[in-house]
Amino acid sequence: MRRIITFIKDKFADFKASIKRKQIKMKTNLKEDFTPNNQLTDEQREAKRMRSISRITTGIMAATMAMSCMGITCFAADGASSEGVETFNTVVEFIVDWVARIGLVIGFIGAVQFAMGFKEIPPTVRQEVLCALLQASLYSLLQRLTICLQFKPFGKIPCVCRGSSHNISERS
Repeated sequence: MRRIITFIKDKFADFKASIKRKQIKMKTNLKEDFTPNNQLTDEQREAKRMRSISRITTGIMAATMAMSCMGITCFAADGASSEGVETFNTVVEFIVDWVARIGLVIGFIGAVQFAMGFKEIPPTVRQEVLCALLQASLYSLLQRLTICLQFKPFGKIPCVCRGSSHNISERS
């Protein structure tokens, strides 16, 4: 029993020490972030730059993912004319196709640049290039998944008063 208690105390002490180290590192990073660049060493400047790039890319990716999860139910107006719906669908399909193609082109350019300079670039720059390539491919993948799974313009319209859903063709 004593061995188990000692083991738990040791694990708790290690956990507490790791939390303390993390706090010290966070304080140091925060202090470096507010220190002017001319007062930092080259390593500190590089670490500061990598942290800022990481924060920016994380924010952009989080915003992109949040926006892709926001599906909006579209309600069609009652009427016999479906010209507006067809025009809307055509425009949306055109935009979605070109956004996906541009993402693939950017990813291809990143892959070519990475392959051409793999031996010559330092590991930190190599990591940045891989991150950019991964972001482009993830963006293209998310775009395709959004199209396949969520995007159904004017497919089903929820009917609030009856608690069921009807197709647009059933409404006319």
